[in-house]
Amino acid sequence: MPNKFFPALLAAALACSSFAQVPELDLAQKQAAANDLTSAAATLDAYLKLHPDNATAWARRGTVASQAHDESSALSDFDLAEKNGMPAALLSYRRAHAYSAMGNSDAALKQLELTMTNGVPLPTQLDDKAFDPIRSNPRFQALIAQNERLLHPCSDSAHRAFDFWVGDWTVTTKTGPKVGDSSITRILNDCVILESWTGAGGGSGQSFNNYDPLTNTWKQFWVDVSGGRQEYEEGVYKDGALRFTGHNLGPKGEPQLQRFTFFNLDPNHVRQFQEQSTDNGKTWTPVYDFYYARKSSTKEVSQN
Repeated sequence: MPNKFFPALLAAALACSSFAQVPELDLAQKQAAANDLTSAAATLDAYLKLHPDNATAWARRGTVASQAHDESSALSDFDLAEKNGMPAALLSYRRAHAYSAMGNSDAALKQLELTMTNGVPLPTQLDDKAFDPIRSNPRFQALIAQNERLLHPCSDSAHRAFDFWVGDWTVTTKTGPKVGDSSITRILNDCVILESWTGAGGGSGQSFNNYDPLTNTWKQFWVDVSGGRQEYEEGVYKDGALRFTGHNLGPKGEPQLQRFTFFNLDPNHVRQFQEQSTDNGKTWTPVYDFYYARKSSTKEVSQN
């Protein structure tokens, strides 16, 4: 689960950043990208003489020094970037890179651990060759696993319990008449299961389904083209089925209690059964009983 403090760190970083507004920093960035490190360093040094309190410029100067394999100078520049307001968590990767290049494995690992503690993911940086000397270290391997969780926070088994519903389906009643088509996809980094329903007789709707790790339950929010909406909560997957509970209002505003169940019949078939009660669960009346048949054998459907 992403660290809740990361947005604050990002805001602080943006407050420190001024590449778009400062031509000298933009020039230095282009020079460094062209591997003209001598010119990039000279451009930054000239700018920093006039603006010694610019944290972004110091961070960029340290990165250029590191590219030039002057790791000691890079670490000093990063210290000045932090002194002038850049969050340490946003410098920790660059410090780790410098320490690893210097052969200080423990310091490099500590800086990477700081990065992870603050919930800052590293999409490709851990593949850098600078970390080859510590790649086999158990602490580094643990960081790789933690980084993967930050990059893909919804990849664990609890978040994937509803994957049996993902796919393109023909939907019928138990006796066979078609009632509609449904396309179920994973979106938003696989953190939401999106249902797109089209009724055989017209009408359509969509639902967002997501797992809440704080309550260990699933939730569904449904809206259709008529403006109708339904919410279901307390979804738990057990004994081959995901069972929701709904507390919604009927057409006359009367409270209704609902049981909404998705049965994982087999890899190519799902049953969707809904019941409702108007007497607080004393008696139950079926609302519908739909059967889903997969249109193809390809189960993996994602739109990220």
